[in-house]
Amino acid sequence: MSCAGHTGSVTKIKNPAGPASASRVVSGLLSFAGRDDGSAAVGVDAVSVTAAR
Repeated sequence: MSCAGHTGSVTKIKNPAGPASASRVVSGLLSFAGRDDGSAAVGVDAVSVTAAR
């Protein structure tokens, strides 16, 4: 049995070449787990990397 959840996210990483900072810009994206207890959850995870200008 599997269950659906909302654990996927998108994280923005600013200036990875220097002192990097990260912020979650979207959360609550659809995910699925292989067990009723929520373990082994998978979903859409993405990272956006931006360089300092």
